[in-house]
Formats: sequence, structure tokens, C-alpha cells
Amino acid sequence: MNKKTIFTTVFAFAILVANAQIKVWTGGKTYMGNTSTIPLSQLSVGGAGNSLFQIYGYNTAATTTGVNAIRGENATPTSNISSYSVAGIITPGTTGTCVGVVGAASKASAASGARAFGVYGYAGNGDGGYNYGVYGLLLGTNNGAALYSSLTGPTNVGGKFAAYFDGAIKTTDDTPEKPTGGGWTGYSDVRLKT
Repeated sequence: MNKKTIFTTVFAFAILVANAQIKVWTGGKTYMGNTSTIPLSQLSVGGAGNSLFQIYGYNTAATTTGVNAIRGENATPTSNISSYSVAGIITPGTTGTCVGVVGAASKASAASGARAFGVYGYAGNGDGGYNYGVYGLLLGTNNGAALYSSLTGPTNVGGKFAAYFDGAIKTTDDTPEKPTGGGWTGYSDVRLKT
């Protein structure tokens, strides 16, 4: 590497540090943003974070549709591979609750005029018949459900299901899935799943 390349690289890094306001604190914790903020996460961007999080991102400019605190984006695959923009992976132990990805949108008191979606998935224009807004797959030999929906919280589903609904179900067009039209009143979830 010649001197010109080294100088250009160092100069570019210096400009990046000056503009991004990067500060490495004692213990190796790094903060990007206002350098007076003491980071609690190993890498904190836009806010102090939390010592429970390795990486924390907070966007103070959430005034425009489409603003993200963290975004992962892959290039379009050019061969027959599986590609993930964001992956949350955890291996369950012998106790406790393991969640690969959490999506939460809630507040302590009811609001009007605001919409909240814990998980929002959309897909389109992939191979015909293989476009899923949300996809769930149950693996292993133990009981469970690929999709579990509840109004009360987790429960033992007592079998293996593609979908399990713990609570009332409403559809806008359920005629093809039932012997007669109308609501789900009078039909057993178990009978409909077998």
C-alpha cells in the first residue's frame, strides 16, 4: 500500500469519525451520536441503550413514514440460495423461553388514532404460489404450532398443528373452508383442524 493510499484512508476515516461522532468508552463500549452519552450496550447508536443488549439503535427522527431504527438489506440473490436480511437465532436450553425475533408495538394505556402491529410482514412477485407475508414452520418431534395466536397467552396445544388459535376467530370470507356459510359459532377448532 503506497503512502497516498494510506493517507487517503486515514483522512477518510478521520472525516467519518468527526461527522458520525463516534466515541469508544472505557471497557470498549462504543457510541455513535452525541459523544457525551455514556453507552450501556456494547454498540449504541442514537441512545444509551441497555446493558442487556449487545447492539442498540434509536432513531430520534421518527417523523416520516418508513423511518427505521435498524434496517438490514441484502443484495438480490443471483443464484438459488436462501438469503436473510435480518436473522434472530437462539438455541433452546432445557428451561426458560427462547424467542428468535421479537416485534412489539404497545403502550400502557389505550390510544386512538394510532395503529400497532407487533409483526408486519408482506411479500409479493416471487414464484407463483410461494409468496407469504408471514411464514411459520414447526420443526422437531415435540408438539407445537407453526402459527400460534392467542388472546390470553401461551398454552400447551396438545398436538402438532400448522396453526392454532386460542380465542375467537373472525373471517370476511370463510365459505370455502366450512360446510356452511356464516360465522364460526358452533364449530369446534379441533374438528376443523382434523
